[in-house]
Amino acid sequence: CVVLFIVSLGKVATWDLLEQIAMADNYRANGVLHAEPGSDFIHGHSVYFPGVSLLAISLQFLGVDYYLVEVMLFLGLLAFLSFMYLLTKYAEYFSKYRYASKSFYSLIISYFLLGIPVYLEYALEFKPDTIALFLGYMGLSLCFFRNFNWVKYILGILMIGVAIVFKQQFIA
Repeated sequence: CVVLFIVSLGKVATWDLLEQIAMADNYRANGVLHAEPGSDFIHGHSVYFPGVSLLAISLQFLGVDYYLVEVMLFLGLLAFLSFMYLLTKYAEYFSKYRYASKSFYSLIISYFLLGIPVYLEYALEFKPDTIALFLGYMGLSLCFFRNFNWVKYILGILMIGVAIVFKQQFIA
């Protein structure tokens, strides 16, 4: 976990995260995320859905300002680790064997390091995909994999909706 966070700190100057934070800064300064049409002042904005910007705005309202990029990168790491944990729970749920989660941790870590290291680097930059996958699949599991409960069902639907705010392709 510490090594992954140190690697993610090497991604401080990534344009896509900084564009989302620039949108959050513009919201605090002007009350809008995107530049107004015909405005003389053009600021940074992102072509992605504003989920990461809304998270940055929330953190700024909580008082995180000076180390906002580092906190966002740490949240990206937490989203990645949470998604890995959720994948192990899915493997455990669909497996016939009791030891599935123990062996799945080593399997998934090996797969991320050797099979798709580009995704690992991508996820550590706090791209919205990983947090959308985590929130969406967590919402789906609340809706379908546990004993039915209206509170869990509504919470699951809300999590799926928030996942769509981070990455609209989650609908697919």
